[in-house]
Amino acid sequence: MANPRFVEGEVRIIGHRWSPRVHTLKTFFARSRVPYQWLDIDRDDEAHAVAERAVPGIKQFPVVLFPDGSFLVDGEAPYKGNDHYERLLRSNFIATPASVLYRRSTFKKVGLFDETLSPAADYDMYLRISREFPLCAHDETVAEYRQHGLNMSCNSGLMLDSVLKALEKQKSHAARGNRHVNNTLRSDYCENNKEEDDYPFVPGRTVKNQPP
Repeated sequence: MANPRFVEGEVRIIGHRWSPRVHTLKTFFARSRVPYQWLDIDRDDEAHAVAERAVPGIKQFPVVLFPDGSFLVDGEAPYKGNDHYERLLRSNFIATPASVLYRRSTFKKVGLFDETLSPAADYDMYLRISREFPLCAHDETVAEYRQHGLNMSCNSGLMLDSVLKALEKQKSHAARGNRHVNNTLRSDYCENNKEEDDYPFVPGRTVKNQPP
């Protein structure tokens, strides 16, 4: 459990443990040998309160608080590269299924959700879709996600087991020798078909709310 008590002279990073940006920030400070204090919003009830006191009305995370009272808000932005499949293999940058809009025809190609992989069935679906189709993302807020103790994402053991099973299904596809050969075609398709109707799904930004 993280301790939200201020530590003199230390930077504080506040955010969600699943966030790729959090891992980037922690790695940066560690390699720079800058002491920091990690506050996990998913596990520490006081973490959000600390962030709110420092940055009133904050809705985007992670946030970095400096000892002099200054801060840096580094909210998650949708991935806008061309190879969504490779990016998703590294980490799931889509916070919640509620932020995703699917084309019905996509399911005819990749199949329906694999319920045996819950709570990572959505991650499995994103991998299957991005392996076959280009994706489109935008910066608009389209969903709010209430954070509470019963969220399946709070069960680290269950999440890890489900995510590993989802990734296991991709081994044969990720290892194909022609994987990167097709990247150019994928890139050209994304560039030449920018209308939302040309994409299998459109993930937007998600805002996570703490319980009242």
